[in-house]
Amino acid sequence: MMEKHTIMDGKVHVYKRDRSRYWQCSTYLDLSRFSSGLTTHLGCLAFEGNR
Repeated sequence: MMEKHTIMDGKVHVYKRDRSRYWQCSTYLDLSRFSSGLTTHLGCLAFEGNR
């Protein structure tokens, strides 16, 4: 099952897909979805910093 978290008052979604060691993040701006990959270490820092 995919691990996922919502940060920044629900504006950013951070998730890690099954069978992947990398975290992903996504957000919406003007009805467009933007996403980016993060290394595992940076993903954990992003999540911890916005709790």
